[in-house]
Amino acid sequence: MNILMLEDDPTIAQGLRYSLESEGYTVTHCATVTQALEAVGAGRFDLCLLDLTLPDLSLIHISE
Repeated sequence: MNILMLEDDPTIAQGLRYSLESEGYTVTHCATVTQALEAVGAGRFDLCLLDLTLPDLSLIHISE
């Protein structure tokens, strides 16, 4: 399963990534909405984990 993780806090991102990868998941981490949109355009993901408190996140970005 391919997971896209959008999280700007490096400590949280590292812990989540470690936990998910140790269970056999493939994780792509993005720290900004721009990075996440580029990743979505370049790959296929089964699940997206979103940090809804990012400064550059809006409903417009999510709907794209």
